[in-house]
Amino acid sequence: MKKIYLINHQTEDGLLKSLFPVALRSEGLGFIERVPLNQHIQIKGGAMERAPKLNALKIEGLDEIHNLREVLVVHLEQDIEGISTKHRTPEVAILLLQEFESTFRLQIWLIELKTSITNRSLDSIEAKFRCAMNRMYMLLNFLDYADYGGQKNIYMTFKGLVLYNNDHTKTEDDRILYQILKHYREGTITHKRDVTLRCDTLLSENDKIQVKFIQNTTTNLHNFVLSLKELMRNPL
Repeated sequence: MKKIYLINHQTEDGLLKSLFPVALRSEGLGFIERVPLNQHIQIKGGAMERAPKLNALKIEGLDEIHNLREVLVVHLEQDIEGISTKHRTPEVAILLLQEFESTFRLQIWLIELKTSITNRSLDSIEAKFRCAMNRMYMLLNFLDYADYGGQKNIYMTFKGLVLYNNDHTKTEDDRILYQILKHYREGTITHKRDVTLRCDTLLSENDKIQVKFIQNTTTNLHNFVLSLKELMRNPL
């Protein structure tokens, strides 16, 4: 006969406070990975694209960010029964926790790798960002930063990276994500609103994510190397 344990999730030793986050971070599950600051972040693209070319991103120089305290990688495409939204999500979310004199700041980067971008794929990317933002809001309940915070407040911002090889978009005036791409392409960014996408999420009908587009102009169409400092750099 299988033994059944009654779990009170309101206690310090309950499921939501300990067992579930430990499982999410376990090596066997691998859904949430802590990356040591003396190593690099390795991202592999999904296998759904018909002819995947740009399929890997390496982010180096974590130890160059002097106030960085923790790096977590959430493998959003991993298929976990009951909590997966497979095929409707960016490749990963990267959580960067920085400590300042009076605050902590948490940047959540949603990473999407594309061999080619089109007007249609921009709609898909926007939907993926929106879905991933909702998932991260739920997961943050299990990533307890109270030990870091103490008397300090923690401020959170969403950032999005679209890394791509080819731009096959056609002129489009209404799609906001296209306008953000256009600002990067033409070098006309003058304010953070020029790179801000507004999304309807669980918490707000006017939620915000700042999006960065980077085109791979190297001869290596399969892998791209990026420094964390360059990723985090303000485009203004």
